Amino acid sequence: MIHFSHTKHGDELLNLLISADRYLSLQELQDRLKLSRRSVFYILKKVNAELEQDNLDHIQRIGTVGYYLTPDDIAQLNKKQYSSDFALKPKLNRLERDQFIIYKLINCERVSLLTITSALNISKNTAISSLKNVNLELKKYGLKLIKSKQGQKLEGSETSQRNWVYEQLSKHNSVIYSQLSNDPSKLSQINAYLHQLEKITGNYLTDDALMIISTFILWYLDRIKNSHKLSINIPENGSFEDSAGLKWTKEFLNKNGITNEGEAHYLVKMINSSQFSKVNQEDLTIKKLIPITRAIVDRFNQVAGVAIPPKNLEISLTTHLLSTYHRVKYNISYKHPNLKQIEVKYHQLFSLTRYSVYYFEKFISTHLSDDEIALIALYFGSELRKLEEKALKNEKPDVIVVCSSGIGTSIVLEQQLRSRYPSIKFSSPMSVLQYESSSLSGVKLVISTIDLLERKQIPVIQVTAIPDIPEWNSITQTLAKVGLNSGKKSQINIENLLDIISNYARIEDVNSLKKALESYFNQVKNGKKLNTENNIRLQDLLFESHIMLYKQKSSWDEAIQITYAPLIKENIVKYRYIDEIINLTKIHGPYMVLGKGIMLAHAKPSNGVNSLGICLALFKHAVDIPVLKDKGTAKVNLIIGLAPVDSVSHLTALSQLMNKIQDDNWIASVYKCTNETQLKELILFS
Repeated sequence: MIHFSHTKHGDELLNLLISADRYLSLQELQDRLKLSRRSVFYILKKVNAELEQDNLDHIQRIGTVGYYLTPDDIAQLNKKQYSSDFALKPKLNRLERDQFIIYKLINCERVSLLTITSALNISKNTAISSLKNVNLELKKYGLKLIKSKQGQKLEGSETSQRNWVYEQLSKHNSVIYSQLSNDPSKLSQINAYLHQLEKITGNYLTDDALMIISTFILWYLDRIKNSHKLSINIPENGSFEDSAGLKWTKEFLNKNGITNEGEAHYLVKMINSSQFSKVNQEDLTIKKLIPITRAIVDRFNQVAGVAIPPKNLEISLTTHLLSTYHRVKYNISYKHPNLKQIEVKYHQLFSLTRYSVYYFEKFISTHLSDDEIALIALYFGSELRKLEEKALKNEKPDVIVVCSSGIGTSIVLEQQLRSRYPSIKFSSPMSVLQYESSSLSGVKLVISTIDLLERKQIPVIQVTAIPDIPEWNSITQTLAKVGLNSGKKSQINIENLLDIISNYARIEDVNSLKKALESYFNQVKNGKKLNTENNIRLQDLLFESHIMLYKQKSSWDEAIQITYAPLIKENIVKYRYIDEIINLTKIHGPYMVLGKGIMLAHAKPSNGVNSLGICLALFKHAVDIPVLKDKGTAKVNLIIGLAPVDSVSHLTALSQLMNKIQDDNWIASVYKCTNETQLKELILFS
């Protein structure tokens, strides 16, 4: 029998293939290894990687016939007499060396510098360094190294040592798999008993959990043959809540020569803390957890501003929380292998999840560890991804726009991007949470108003909500780098442009507007001089009488009325137009705020516009526009009042004004004005 693979069940697989005189089907491998289809595929993949590392052929497969090893592989494996002796293996990395040493210590082997250097094929200095690392790692588990004449030995609780082994087995690439005894018949017996337990309790383990717990039990049974390792911890007074599981466990241990009440309780706790794929809905704990799960989802939706249907997570998250409940209750720690990645890359999702599990933490009377939070966050991330994939499937954007500054700034940024790059498909503005949870399928670039971590090697460019000239240049260059915005291929998407316009103004004649836009952009494309009837400039609309500087304090709704006073006086707008702007702000919050303390106030022409006009007011005392969700405010010093009569007449004038606004120096000069004369000169003549 060869000992080649570091993968659990890897040697069993290879020995089956070597001894077979024919192809072995997938079903035969499942039956012989007592594993699921998914698990067999996993082992095949891992073993093939190991064979490739040793310059051997992969395990071969012919259609639906089956799997086999090449004659060269069989000859090489037999010839080299591979064994589990680490001296014959490639050098291990630092983490693997530490795992190897700790495992040896837990298995009551005294470890000296000589045994480490010879077994791991490393220098004495490296061995000394490894022991220091091991000591630091052991402290995390309440364990420590003790020096003796024969070498180092381990001191600490039996439970902590078992937990360390169980934790390592949860990592499929752990080096300790290569050190475990390989007993297929024993493993088969364990799996049979676990399946029996599943039928008795109605709680079914996932494939991974079944692999981990069965391997752990194989190690555990061998360990407790030593009477000094037996547990004597038995729950005080009161019946054990999983009586069916406890009865099964006692029977199983008895058949293996162990009659110890404490170990029976221990083993059933370990099994219950594993991950389940299906649980008994009549279980009393499950019945308590289901309303808690609903409350968790509702709390997440509330704080995240999303709408995940509670029924989507009712079963899956409750099933997960049952295992979490047992881990916390029995003090069985879980370590998430990608915790740091989730904390950093999905910071907002992680934080919102921690906030949302309040009711579960209240139920278990303690706070969950970061590792447990990370697991739960994955459930919410999965549901959010489904929502985003559905949205992105309809949009199919080339570029995602992320903006956390509110509705107003996000709309303005989106509008500017679509206007400047009409041939490129931009997403509707996303929050950071939506970005973190999105699959980013088909996306080539992310444009954000805040600092974001790059995902899936998709470039991220950060700009302000109203980009300045260098930022626009940067956007254009980045779009070109990712294969977008090619001048030769760029075509104006009139339909998208019409959609944008219709969001802000009523279109009286869609077909005529469409033809006019097509004619306009054709002239731009061909470099012709534009002659449009609606080429109305800023100086044609914004007069001295329309510009005000207001020094008294006022409320935000009064400020809007003050701004539009000149247009009311000239009968350009009706009072109901101003009332509609105020009403829209009350309903939607500061969505008309552009950033930099600027508000572009407007409503539809049909709400009371008599003729085209623009007005402007500078307020020396900032007014506070209420933010609905977080009860905060958006401060505004400059209000631009727009009175459009259609969808295009005001565009040239507004574009000229927006160009000024994008100049930070110009804005700073506006805010420094102390009287209306200065303000009017700066706006009209600079």
